[in-house]
Amino acid sequence: MASKIKSFFLLVLLMIICIILVTPLVLVQKLTPLLEALQKSFEGNSFGEYVVQTLQAHFGTLMTLLFNVGIIPTAVAVMTGLDDHKTLAQREIAIMRRIFFFLIIIAIFLPLLG
Repeated sequence: MASKIKSFFLLVLLMIICIILVTPLVLVQKLTPLLEALQKSFEGNSFGEYVVQTLQAHFGTLMTLLFNVGIIPTAVAVMTGLDDHKTLAQREIAIMRRIFFFLIIIAIFLPLLG
């Protein structure tokens, strides 16, 4: 019974973390002053201006890709490792199901809410 409660709270914690961190809009708003400072520092350099414009245009997509491919699967694997599983196969199945669940939430439900 205690392992079920622990698993539930870890899942809720992971869901809260994913919903808060996956929103690239928040990250773009936080890093806008940094990009503006970079743009001012590269005013005479055409290559520097091109790099800053490319970052501004594709930053949200890059952050979404980083979270979907790197951070979320790693966080799911760590949280699932904290659960009590009898075999390695049970743990791997739990990881696969949770990653699928979180990627569905991030890919379908979060854009609908935004």
